[in-house]
Amino acid sequence: SGVTANFRATGKAIEAEFPSDYQGWLQNLIVKSGLKYGAIDLFLRASGPVVLEINASPGIEQLEQVTGLN
Repeated sequence: SGVTANFRATGKAIEAEFPSDYQGWLQNLIVKSGLKYGAIDLFLRASGPVVLEINASPGIEQLEQVTGLN
C-alpha cells in the first residue's frame, strides 16, 4: 500500500510530504469503513487531516466515460 494522489485536468499538483504519523490513523479509518478497496480524499490542515469523503469505487467516472454507461 502507498499514498497516491490524482488530479483532474484543471487542477494543479505540488509535491508535498505526507506526515508519517497519519499512517495509523488512516489504517484505522480504512478498517472502520469496512471497505476492501477504496480511496480516501483528505484535506491536510496544520491542525490535522480532515476526511472529505471515502470513495468505495474510485475511478468510476473514467469507467463511465469509456463505456458510455452510467
